[in-house]
Amino acid sequence: MLAGRYELDREIGRGGMGSVWLGHDTVLNRDVAVKQIGMTSGGTAPDLERAEREAHLAARINHQNVVAVYDLVDEDGFQWLVMEHVDGPTL
Repeated sequence: MLAGRYELDREIGRGGMGSVWLGHDTVLNRDVAVKQIGMTSGGTAPDLERAEREAHLAARINHQNVVAVYDLVDEDGFQWLVMEHVDGPTL
């Protein structure tokens, strides 16, 4: 459970900038995508400054073809970007 409201179900994707989990927002009762950010491939410590910058930039984008950013959570030294979940095949 992240931030007392996001339940993580399973990992649904992974890339050079982090892993993405299918989650559920228990407050608003909706599925969300939760991306652990700040860990670079091969890194040993999170780059929290870069992660926060990424989150703020992503939240500024508002377009029908771009997933919405809902929240930024800091939990146990890691940051998680909570986003709209779009069901589909992996890219």
